[in-house]
Amino acid sequence: MNAFALKKTEVFKIDPGNPDKRILERTAEVIRSGGIVVYPTDTLYGFGVDAKNKVAMDRLYELKGRGDQKPVSLIVKNTNHAREIVGDLNEYQINLFNTLLPGKITLILKAMKKIDLPKLNQFRKIGIRIPHNLVCKFLAEMANTPITSTSVNLTGKDSLENANEILKIFNDRVDIILDAGPLKKSIGSTVLDTVTMPPTLLREGDVSITEIQKILGYNILTRYPKKFMIAFVCSGNICRSPMAEGILRKIISESKYKNWVDVLSAGTLNINNSPPTIEAMDVAHNGGINISAHKSQGLSEDIMRRANIIICMALNHIHYIQEKFPQYRSKSILLKQWQAENKLSNPSIADPIGRNLSFYEQIFKEIKMEIHRVLAEIYRQIEEFRKDTADE
Repeated sequence: MNAFALKKTEVFKIDPGNPDKRILERTAEVIRSGGIVVYPTDTLYGFGVDAKNKVAMDRLYELKGRGDQKPVSLIVKNTNHAREIVGDLNEYQINLFNTLLPGKITLILKAMKKIDLPKLNQFRKIGIRIPHNLVCKFLAEMANTPITSTSVNLTGKDSLENANEILKIFNDRVDIILDAGPLKKSIGSTVLDTVTMPPTLLREGDVSITEIQKILGYNILTRYPKKFMIAFVCSGNICRSPMAEGILRKIISESKYKNWVDVLSAGTLNINNSPPTIEAMDVAHNGGINISAHKSQGLSEDIMRRANIIICMALNHIHYIQEKFPQYRSKSILLKQWQAENKLSNPSIADPIGRNLSFYEQIFKEIKMEIHRVLAEIYRQIEEFRKDTADE
């Protein structure tokens, strides 16, 4: 067991703009040895321990009077370090890291593998920051381990803003205090959950929602969405995608997920308020589905933002999204290629516009077969959504 024998709290004055590397080396050594340090962050003073060290994590939770059911966030030196903790990051998450960090923002990441950290391995998600503050930055690099970044306070009490106050309360209970003087008034980091696309604001801190939206160039969510949205995309939104919408809508309406899912469709040609073709309505009707009330709509930024899955009928629709809405391409898939074991030579569902009723029937059957083929994956993602967006 790697225990740290506490003797007396060491206090070091530190210049956040030009920190003494010798002091930071000493602090990193204490962190690696299982100690607890107090250090200035981009926002508040934080308690730092090696998140891989069970003894240190137990000491930290006991010190704060924090229940085991509450996670702490971490600082890491770069995105590769984040990957080591949570597993693969998708293109969307990498873009958020590159755009919003380093700085005063905590990104909540869903673990793509079991989090191999004591106290945190029970959680599905974890908060991670890449610091801009030089003290934090150098500590993360020198310690070469994920460091906790939880505010210096007792659970339920206000955060402490200067080292003298911290020493009075935690003297001889922490190993090192890095005294950067009284910090500027802060309400903490802004917390964004990346499990949704766009991210969901969980806490507005020093970086406002307006600033974040300006940086990203699009609106973020201020609360978790209530429903899982599936959008089918074709060209005119009068044949293939309305049939697909009708098929899946009927399946969902007869399942336990009927109150959890919205299904809609749209087209890349931006044709609005047109009904489905007569042939599409006829074959759908013969299949027990009524799409006569459908009105076409163009594929919009709002649909792309709100949809959890965008299911395209043909390659040209995927290409359209990649060109016009590149920020959402990671959640856009091709129906026939989705979950297929091998790459298909022709992954597109043919456009029946202008063809006879027999061809429409063939396309309807193909769409229905493909939806049933991927239904287990659709249900799996709905279940994940329910767990990821549950109120905590």
